[in-house]
Amino acid sequence: CNTTEEPFDWAVLRLPMLAISLLTSCFTSLFVNQVFGKRQAYLTALSFMVLPVAVLSARIIAAENLLAMLLMLGLWLLTLVKGKAEKQKKILFLLGVISVAAPLLKLSGFALPLIFAGLLWRMKKPLLAVSLGILGLVGIGTSIGYGCHYDCQLMQSLLAKHSQRPQTFWYFFTLFETPDIGYFAIKDSFAVLGIIGSITLAISNRKAQDWLFIPWAVFGLIFVTVAPIELYGWYKYLSFPLVAIGLGYVWNAFWERKLGWGLLLLPAILVLIENFFQAQPLFDDVRKLIILGVFAPLFLFYLFPRLQKSKLYLGWVGTLFVFSVITQALWTLSIIAKF
Repeated sequence: CNTTEEPFDWAVLRLPMLAISLLTSCFTSLFVNQVFGKRQAYLTALSFMVLPVAVLSARIIAAENLLAMLLMLGLWLLTLVKGKAEKQKKILFLLGVISVAAPLLKLSGFALPLIFAGLLWRMKKPLLAVSLGILGLVGIGTSIGYGCHYDCQLMQSLLAKHSQRPQTFWYFFTLFETPDIGYFAIKDSFAVLGIIGSITLAISNRKAQDWLFIPWAVFGLIFVTVAPIELYGWYKYLSFPLVAIGLGYVWNAFWERKLGWGLLLLPAILVLIENFFQAQPLFDDVRKLIILGVFAPLFLFYLFPRLQKSKLYLGWVGTLFVFSVITQALWTLSIIAKF
């Protein structure tokens, strides 16, 4: 707590959040590299580092940012479980530590051991799955026990007040709306696109199904049971690495000539252009030219499939990706400057 009359130095307080965000990005790319390959890992890492909702939420001092890092660390460790016996013991020990620590940070952190347990169960390791689930319950018990030791009445009052916050089943679907980050909403079309890509990957890709289906299923359970309507969108922060994975998948699929993703990707780029130039409204004629310039190549490559095999197509996709990365970064910096 602040024991002086001096104001908080937010630049210093946010430094740990920056380190946590970088580690989250690192563990996410390591996980994607193990499951989906290097190219998608690079695309995911770049997408994550400039994704506006992820960058802005990383500036907020919240336990969920640390939980997101621990989640991706745990998922990456689980991809290494099939190694040597000695290595497995170390990995399982770390997973056990995370399973106990996550609920201590916040009770909703129980989602992590639940996800790890589900994945281990699918790996046909039921004993280890049950063990991690029990360790998660130990973390919850320890958190509540510490609260009662400090002030049991206060602990009960806090839990009761949290349970009385307004809730709605619609909260899950706000993931597809304008994200709410710290009292203001931003039109981050790439966040919505990443969610769609991530869930599509979880549904359609047998190789990825467990790795993404189980986390999304657990998050969905949290959203419809304990996540209240809240201003900062804290409960959504855990999903942002999965959103980045979805974006990496969308760009990789587009690179591999799956033109259908252009139906969502190109409007997302138009939203990005509109957001970036909001301070300088575009004239109607210029706006129409931008729409034409973005969509014309899509129809060209679709109507003439042979062109998809040319370097022209790869150059187009590469240009779109670089443009989106740079524009997202500049737009996010402009938002940070205002707040």
